[in-house]
Amino acid sequence: MPTKLDVFLAIAIAGNLTIKEIIQKTPSIKYLSAYKYIKQLKEEGFIINQKNIYLANTTTKSKELFSLIYFCFKNGLDYNVLINENIAKYLLSGYEQEYIAIKQFNNKTIKKFNSPLSKAGFIFIESKKPLKVRLIPSSFTDLLVKHFLNKNKICKFNYSNIDIDNKIEKAFSKFKTKHKTILADEIKFVYTSLSLEGITLTLPQTEKLLKSNISPNVPLFKDIQQTTDYKKAINFLIETDLNLDNIFKFHRIAMNSLSYGAGEVRKQNVKVKGNPDFTTPDYNELPSLLAKFNLSLIKTINSKSIKQKPSKIIEDASYLHNQFQRIHPFIDGNSRTSRAIFSIYLTKFGFPLINIPAGYFDIYMLQTKLSKKRDDEAFKKIMKLIVLKNLEERE
Repeated sequence: MPTKLDVFLAIAIAGNLTIKEIIQKTPSIKYLSAYKYIKQLKEEGFIINQKNIYLANTTTKSKELFSLIYFCFKNGLDYNVLINENIAKYLLSGYEQEYIAIKQFNNKTIKKFNSPLSKAGFIFIESKKPLKVRLIPSSFTDLLVKHFLNKNKICKFNYSNIDIDNKIEKAFSKFKTKHKTILADEIKFVYTSLSLEGITLTLPQTEKLLKSNISPNVPLFKDIQQTTDYKKAINFLIETDLNLDNIFKFHRIAMNSLSYGAGEVRKQNVKVKGNPDFTTPDYNELPSLLAKFNLSLIKTINSKSIKQKPSKIIEDASYLHNQFQRIHPFIDGNSRTSRAIFSIYLTKFGFPLINIPAGYFDIYMLQTKLSKKRDDEAFKKIMKLIVLKNLEERE
């Protein structure tokens, strides 16, 4: 059944709509329901009416609500489930202490909240007996708490005392038993990786584009080209050996839209946009750094013949990701290439292709291109949590 949030999203995206047009843009909604929701939204100050034309208000609360809904919409999350005051209250205690205060809620409510929050990556269920739930703080959870509770909460995720190696070993064992071949969701990987780079396609648009070759009905030619090129590049790297030569071929395919520099070592110095703390090597140092990286890659890939714990494999993949991103050998496309190296490396050891859940976007970015300093240990911990999340989803 369509909801008030569905109606608000339709109005906020399109703007200047009549009731008839709102109904057309809100699938399956009836006139009376549309009228009721429009009235509520107007009374609450989220929309305004100008001569029977409705558009989103420009107040802070209206902008906050749109940001929350659109984040969910873009990432394929159910905003009708996630965006409510009770979930905001549930998450609030996670900002104020190590674990969410589940004792304040009944078992039915806890189960109802934990499922969608965990699936989206906004919480980490550390233990089921006793139940221990950690908040994964993000700009979405910050805004949700602010919007409903007027609490300005921003905290760092405390991962220093989480022991997840045993969890990973058990989850990986279950995964291997259930799946005898590589499980690769290339479309979800392409979407999440490029979303972190500012590509504006939503998950539904990406799925239609890559599954059915249906382009969005909006002028996003560059985003469409980069998405289709990245999918081709991922398929190439899945099907071939992971080595430095093929990584450069991957980049050439993925960054085909660049006017120059695709698949080539940069011949100039570069900076990471928006983060002066992220230092990149002088271009004259790149040949030596890449040669050392290649040796590390060969050494770790060749260790497939040695039985290793899953946690150690993830640590090696995390190091390769971080090292390649810090070397920053290309004019553009270094981060998306680093994520491909991480995920494809893991598939060579029997892991699925790893997607970064929406709830982990911020803590991942704060350890990579938005970081103030390099911290390999913290990055390994976060990537283990992300891999564990992927394994548990596929059990």
